[in-house]
Amino acid sequence: VHPLEFISYLVALTTDPDSDRKAEAESLLTQIDSKYPRFILTQSILGLTRSFAYQRVLATSDPIRGASKAYDGYRAHCSHLYSLLRDNRQERRSFLGSFVRSFQKETDLGRMLYLADNLASFSFGLLDEPLFVVQQLGSTAATLATETLAEYRKVLGSISGRNVGDLDNVDELSAALPEFDTKVLMRSVVAGQSCLLLLAVKAHLKLSYALSESKCRNYSAAEKAKVYDKPIARKVEQPFEAIETEALVRELGDGQTALDRERVFQCYFKLKQSIYLLQAISDDEDDGNEAVGDEERKESGKSRRRSASSASSCVVKKRCRLSTASAKKKKKMDADDEVRNDAE
Repeated sequence: VHPLEFISYLVALTTDPDSDRKAEAESLLTQIDSKYPRFILTQSILGLTRSFAYQRVLATSDPIRGASKAYDGYRAHCSHLYSLLRDNRQERRSFLGSFVRSFQKETDLGRMLYLADNLASFSFGLLDEPLFVVQQLGSTAATLATETLAEYRKVLGSISGRNVGDLDNVDELSAALPEFDTKVLMRSVVAGQSCLLLLAVKAHLKLSYALSESKCRNYSAAEKAKVYDKPIARKVEQPFEAIETEALVRELGDGQTALDRERVFQCYFKLKQSIYLLQAISDDEDDGNEAVGDEERKESGKSRRRSASSASSCVVKKRCRLSTASAKKKKKMDADDEVRNDAE
């Protein structure tokens, strides 16, 4: 049997609560990784999905969470999978980028919560790791939020026959819409919740690793490895919280039944609010960049003025030296003339 065929199942078994079974699965994955480089990476996202399916079989309650309390904090169920990929910078980034982008296509709220738990609870050892994830989360959330809000408005607009973008609260939206089957909006509800989860993971990582907004904003994945390959550890140990998503998972259940009108409208306005927040952050970044640019221009102007002043001073000093030398030379010539006259 080719290793590729059972790697994802081994990833699932590493989440087993039985310590012996878990240890054996981890050992086999480590052996495969040493003999067949990159095999683990190609099956990593499928392994995450299968680990959730396995946990669903074992679970006795909903929702299923993807992290649990350990002696050294909260540990992701799929932490061993990440430990095999983290040492290689290219593989690590490929995995984390694919992991974040998988939320754009996710349709199961329960699985989405499980994945978010894992992403928020991976143990990062280098500064580059949380910064890269935060950057990926921000850009993916912004794209997903814009697309989902447009889908919401398209469906709601077709039902009401008007533009709903100018309606500011649940009561106004409810009054503008006739009775309708809310199932037509369930895809938007799930996508919107995915966006909010990404933003929640981003905020959780920034708090856990004490990452300032300026540090996240100035991060560039294109920088040389040594710039961000600095050791880092969690400053705050706390579980990842997603109260809204947990509530929705319980409301919908495994059958993914529709929500009532008011609940759907609440989801719409929460997404709308998150977009305003993203735009505000973007505007602040632009203002900050402009301020930095203005400051740099001021410093450059000051530098040019100092250079010009220095050059001017040098010219004046040189002219003074030349004038003094000329005066001395003339005085000497006059003295020589007097000597010659006296000799005559």
